[in-house]
Amino acid sequence: MLAKKSNCALLGGETAEMPGHYAKNNFDLAGFSVGVVEKTKLIDGKSIKSGHVLLGVESSGPHSNGYSLIRSILKKHKAPDSIMRILLKPTHLYPAPVLELIKKTNVKGMAHITGGGLTENIPRILKNGLIANVNLSAWKFPKAFLWLQEKGKISQSDMLRIFNCGIGMVCILDKAEVPKAQKILSAHKLRSYEIGSITKGDLHEQIQYN
Repeated sequence: MLAKKSNCALLGGETAEMPGHYAKNNFDLAGFSVGVVEKTKLIDGKSIKSGHVLLGVESSGPHSNGYSLIRSILKKHKAPDSIMRILLKPTHLYPAPVLELIKKTNVKGMAHITGGGLTENIPRILKNGLIANVNLSAWKFPKAFLWLQEKGKISQSDMLRIFNCGIGMVCILDKAEVPKAQKILSAHKLRSYEIGSITKGDLHEQIQYN
């Protein structure tokens, strides 16, 4: 079903051992996809420059990241049903909306917010001398992440490095194209937020929060 939704073929998978994670006699089936792109259409972040906007696309929950920490918190604290539903919600699949964005707007760069959160994933697509300035008031952290932060006594910096905190994908583009991009994402039933911008700078960290 996931392969069908992403319009890709499921050709193989892998096995993994994670003691204590699964119920007895159960297993996890994991797969991966391989894509092909023409060099002329490659989005490598080289065209990102100061003034470009960070457009954050909502996540459905933790997106399979940070679950070792989540499980340790759940062992000590019983989560309300509303929180558990979010923690167990399947990961959003972005191929269809992202492919339409690429086709209809001039996307300069993209960062899938996986392990490492916003803090580690956004800088990977930036050239030296550029900084991603993220406005943390541009969106509301979903209540599941706030619950985890409170019960786990997790600092904000660690939250932003471990979890996606409600933003599963970040696209970088010209500010003028943001309304069109948001309309496309909305048609795919995805909320999006203008969460910051790119500026010039020589900071050690290529991301800063305000």
